Amino acid sequence: MAGQEIPEERWSFMIAPQLTGKAQQAYAGMNATEAADYRVMKETILRRYDINCEAYQQRLWGAKQQQGRHLGNWWSDSVTWGRSG
Repeated sequence: MAGQEIPEERWSFMIAPQLTGKAQQAYAGMNATEAADYRVMKETILRRYDINCEAYQQRLWGAKQQQGRHLGNWWSDSVTWGRSG
């Protein structure tokens, strides 16, 4: 997201409306301070999907963002791989 020149303190608020399923449930269970901190938000969601940081980074860096796609949609799609069923 840094490449989008969006301040990190706004990341979680931009991502939150795009969350679904387990990620949305994890976000909903956070207090306001936790929810405002992107790094805390990310760790909470990863724990909900039972994904460690190494697996997350491999998935993130291996993904190719398609041109013209909204960043929120790309993020949402990038976490759907952890869904079961």
